[in-house]
Amino acid sequence: MSLGGKFTLSDDSHGVAQVGLNFERVKTYLENVGVETLWHLERPANEPVNTSGTLLLTSVALNELSMKGHPSTA
Repeated sequence: MSLGGKFTLSDDSHGVAQVGLNFERVKTYLENVGVETLWHLERPANEPVNTSGTLLLTSVALNELSMKGHPSTA
């Protein structure tokens, strides 16, 4: 981060019951090490789809989410 990198999260769940299982612990850890902003990609609302139903992504937006004051998930 000191070199300009951005921090994002992903989920390595192996089933529905595990989705987001440890995000509360991760949030606490990130706060403790000074991460204040998370980044995520977002596709445009009206992105075209080909005949097989696959999105034809031509661009995505890089958005930030401040962790300050973000409510707990617990």
